Amino acid sequence: MDLKQIETVLAVAETLSFSDAAWKVNFSPSSVSKQVFAVENELGIKIFERKARSKVTLTKAGSSVIPYLRRIADAYNRLNLHVSSVLNDQDNSFIVSCPNGFSTLGEDRWISDYCRCYPEVQLHQIFADQKAAISMLSTGRIDAAFNMASENILDDYAEYLKHSIYLSNLLPEDKLGIIPLEKKHLMIAISEHHPAIRDNRVDLSDLKNEKFFFRCFRESMEEDDKIQCFINACRSENFQPDIKFISEMRNTIVFNMVASGQGIAPLMHRPDFTYPGVKVLPLTKEYYTFTTVVYYLKNNRSTALNKFINSLKKWLETHPAD
Repeated sequence: MDLKQIETVLAVAETLSFSDAAWKVNFSPSSVSKQVFAVENELGIKIFERKARSKVTLTKAGSSVIPYLRRIADAYNRLNLHVSSVLNDQDNSFIVSCPNGFSTLGEDRWISDYCRCYPEVQLHQIFADQKAAISMLSTGRIDAAFNMASENILDDYAEYLKHSIYLSNLLPEDKLGIIPLEKKHLMIAISEHHPAIRDNRVDLSDLKNEKFFFRCFRESMEEDDKIQCFINACRSENFQPDIKFISEMRNTIVFNMVASGQGIAPLMHRPDFTYPGVKVLPLTKEYYTFTTVVYYLKNNRSTALNKFINSLKKWLETHPAD
């Protein structure tokens, strides 16, 4: 059995539901069922009694093995954290994760400043959603993570921990460092010829018959905070948005679709490039804001991380908050 299978079993044991566990580990319910069966088959015991509507209960044998599986997962995660700290000390390397969307959070400028000030650091950039990023942060696979948070950042993180398997133990709030960088407001990428454009602004209510494109990077994207905020904004204008989640298309293809009038792309940051036939414009109302933040572990003593934090603090000194 591998770590993913063990974490899946533990998620089912915690939620007593295949569907709820699927949300936590980011798999489909059928995949969760297959992984649980694989572990049961390897151990030669039945861990769960299946009930209707994907609900389960722990068997007596299952209750006895869950503590062992939890210790295995904890030990593996702590090993990753230790190995990462050793590698960072030796190689002066730095790994940062960024969200994967149609536009960035503006992280390119902070990363560029860091590389310019500290050229000796080997920087590696990966892409992950918040759930995956915080999981990798807790196990030492990355040093820092760019993401977006709601107005109350710590409450946002605490709410996330409620839906986590182990992070409440591995990464409690007092071990998590958070650096708020700048607020983001909802904007719209729209065809430059769209009739809804007035004085370089767009009224959301004029887009009720449009299709809205969002990047899809995990299952159950409709549960994402940013998606829910956008849906609520549309509902406040008395319509339900027609949302299309896009996973495989390159951003250039999506913006070409926007330019040709096939749909609208809501954004939280203005792209660093311009695309022919597309305008990125603010809305006439401010519906919600998010803050670009950086997460890191306070007990990570990596020299490269300290340099990164210092570079962000220098940027904040010259760019005071709104």
